[in-house]
Amino acid sequence: MTKIVCPCCLGAGEIEQQSPVHLSTMQLKIYDIVRRSKHGIVGEQLINKVYEDRRDGGPICARLSVHVQISNMNKRLAVVGQRVKATARGRGSVYKLERLA
Repeated sequence: MTKIVCPCCLGAGEIEQQSPVHLSTMQLKIYDIVRRSKHGIVGEQLINKVYEDRRDGGPICARLSVHVQISNMNKRLAVVGQRVKATARGRGSVYKLERLA
């Protein structure tokens, strides 16, 4: 469990960077980005944030790579009743973390 400085309160608090199940590094990054997005995050913004630390901007197939990671991550999250879901298919869809009923 890693603690990072909270960007919202300028370091007055700490955020635990963890997931309810074991996720790969890429999946944890996606999970963390989506769960911190108050009203969800548009697909293009999600892809940009996932690969923002890379000089080359990520692979040519970045969109497909993120979708595959989300699909695999959802299989693991289903055990604890969570999933990352897009509001629609295609461009402009918003990804949100939701609880399964």
